[in-house]
Amino acid sequence: MIVFADLLSGSPFNTAIMKAMKDDRIKVIYGVNLGMLIEAVMNRNMGTSVDEIVQNALANGKNQIGVFKTEAAGNIDDDAL
Repeated sequence: MIVFADLLSGSPFNTAIMKAMKDDRIKVIYGVNLGMLIEAVMNRNMGTSVDEIVQNALANGKNQIGVFKTEAAGNIDDDAL
C-alpha cells in the first residue's frame, strides 16, 4: 500500500506513519505533486511492483519541479504547446 501525503508532518502523514511503523508493506510518500500521482496510477495499471512505483513516483516528482525562465521561453516551438 502506498499513502501519498502532501506535507511532511501534516495530519495525513502522521496518521499514515503510525500505520507504516507497524506494517512495512505500507509506504508513505510526502511532498506529493500531481505528476507523482499520475505516474503512480499509470504504473499501477501496468502491474508494476509497489517498490518500483514508489521509486518512479519520486523520480517523476523531482523532474516536475523547476523554475520557468523567460529567456528559454523564446526557444519553445508554438506547435509543442
